[in-house]
Amino acid sequence: SIIERASGRTVSQYSSSIGTVASDVQIDADGNLVIVEKNTTTKTGRVIKIDDGGNVFYQFGQGQLASPNDVRVLSTGNLVISS
Repeated sequence: SIIERASGRTVSQYSSSIGTVASDVQIDADGNLVIVEKNTTTKTGRVIKIDDGGNVFYQFGQGQLASPNDVRVLSTGNLVISS
């Protein structure tokens, strides 16, 4: 969940499949969540973008990224993913 610090209200909730965790979350210039997911069993992962309605509208690296940990959104909109 993403919780607004000042009010304590839940801004967004996110759930993933069993064994998959969000290892980093950033917000892009359009207000979308950019999430790096990592499977704790296979150590592979992907990057997804979720809009303000909670819809996944972009994904990259489905099971092909080796142990992804962090994501950064550049001012150009490009993503930098580290493992």
